[in-house]
Amino acid sequence: MWGKHPLGREIAGELETVAALSPESLRDFHARAYRPERAVLTLAGAMDTDAIHQAIVEAFGHWQGRDVAPTMLPAPVAPKEPRYRIAKRQSEQAHFQLAVPALPRLHPQRFVLRLLNVMAGEGMSSRLWQRLREEQGLAYNIGSFTNTFYDAGILGVYGGCDADRFVQALDAIGAVWKELQERPASQEELQRFKEYLRGRTELAAEDTVSVAAWWGMQLAAGAEPMSLDETLAAIDAVTPEDVQRLALQLWQREKLALGYVGPLDSEDRLIAWLS
Repeated sequence: MWGKHPLGREIAGELETVAALSPESLRDFHARAYRPERAVLTLAGAMDTDAIHQAIVEAFGHWQGRDVAPTMLPAPVAPKEPRYRIAKRQSEQAHFQLAVPALPRLHPQRFVLRLLNVMAGEGMSSRLWQRLREEQGLAYNIGSFTNTFYDAGILGVYGGCDADRFVQALDAIGAVWKELQERPASQEELQRFKEYLRGRTELAAEDTVSVAAWWGMQLAAGAEPMSLDETLAAIDAVTPEDVQRLALQLWQREKLALGYVGPLDSEDRLIAWLS
């Protein structure tokens, strides 16, 4: 999807680049990138705030960033035509991911995206699971996912199926997205997925470790921190039309990226489907 942009690179690096690293280069990068002005510390639970503050000053008061911090590169450009990567393997199953560029982490429509994702393919009540696995038996495993960065994001579908039914599975995935785009969900269906998302969100804030992470992750991402109640209200405010509009905006054929691993006699049929 991201081509030669750094987001398209292997996170672990390559054999040559990893082998070339020295202790000095690692220390230099750490000193430049891990800096006090970029750090977030959150605590939750019963504590003496004055004593905690003093401990923080003693532990981190001497911390100084070195040199100039690394700069953020511009966001990657969305593809103008479908992209694919095929790895042929003599395996029993075909495994794939199909994705489009989505929203950055703090986008105003991020709660709409969360509901679109759970409706499309997160969990066994989702449309992709019900259609492809339960009703049509096309996939052993099927679901959707999101990945959000500071200024870019991904909305995708993953799955595993018999290789000779792979194109059928792609057609069925396309049909699910077409439904999401052509007509809004009923209020009843959307409410079911809101309750699912509410439950997950509330469970994630039940203990002190989770509460600290809740605030810390928002601050680290540069967000205006939202309380649990504010987040649940933002989820409740999403309408069926909001979800439909975002599905239309994001899931566009020319922006598709496909990764495939499995047996394949010819790439032509796969490329033809993408085109």
